[in-house]
Amino acid sequence: MALVQTPQPPKAEDPIVLPDGVGIPSCPKVLLALRDELNKDDVDLNSVGELITQDVALAAMLLRTVNSASFGLRRQVGSVQEALTMIGLKRVASAVHGLLLRQTLNPNGAVQLDRFWDVSAKVALLAAHIARQVPQLIKGTSPEEAHTFALFQDAGIALLMQQIPTYKETLVLANRELERSFTDIEVERHRTDHASVGYFLARTWGLPEHLSEAIRHHHRFDVLDDCGAVPDASRYLVAMGLLAEHCVQEVTGQAHGSEWQKGGDAALDFLGFDSTTYQELVDGAQDLMQ
Repeated sequence: MALVQTPQPPKAEDPIVLPDGVGIPSCPKVLLALRDELNKDDVDLNSVGELITQDVALAAMLLRTVNSASFGLRRQVGSVQEALTMIGLKRVASAVHGLLLRQTLNPNGAVQLDRFWDVSAKVALLAAHIARQVPQLIKGTSPEEAHTFALFQDAGIALLMQQIPTYKETLVLANRELERSFTDIEVERHRTDHASVGYFLARTWGLPEHLSEAIRHHHRFDVLDDCGAVPDASRYLVAMGLLAEHCVQEVTGQAHGSEWQKGGDAALDFLGFDSTTYQELVDGAQDLMQ
């Protein structure tokens, strides 16, 4: 795993530091090249398809992902180019982000992280689905951004699990904590937290600033009530990510952490969802996860 110097964060009320021994992987070259293509005024789908196809492993993973039940295609696609035509450039790019994230942060295919990545993929899929149900009143937000945010929000956990031997114990403690912030528990034990690590990762990989800020604050639910704390687009993503994570826990029956208890009401209020809408989302998640 190639490590790079972490970028300097913008000025904020709380300094963000990484202790010695915690490194951030550099952005994959294929993602940098893909971003250059996507930033062109007239994007050429053939060029995008050829770029992805050059990485045989990435292309194979992309086709497997697109052909999975979660994408709900009427027929399977047989090439990257066909995937671009069938589901669109934005959804392909979002899927590539997730695949490269998993490939980079789990280069040896650690079995103990398989469940983590599977859950992250489900949360990201549901975040995009929920975002499609919400009127886009906040400039700069989209289902694709909700998907990318949900993939990256807990990526710092994967890095810390690999680089800090005692971090798994910290996760257990943080998930049980009913009052203090999840990230406060991490900082107390390791002088850093997964939200800060995820923030640095997002900055290193060139994600938009408001998305990086959402990753940094996604366990600070007070930002949902403070319109001046972070950009509105960041607050939207924090609320969306928390709701998607909770819905996945409800549908899959996985153990519930305490985060929904801490921030669920604030997230629903921010998104303008009442109890009826919430239940409809849970029911829709049930169908989507099947």
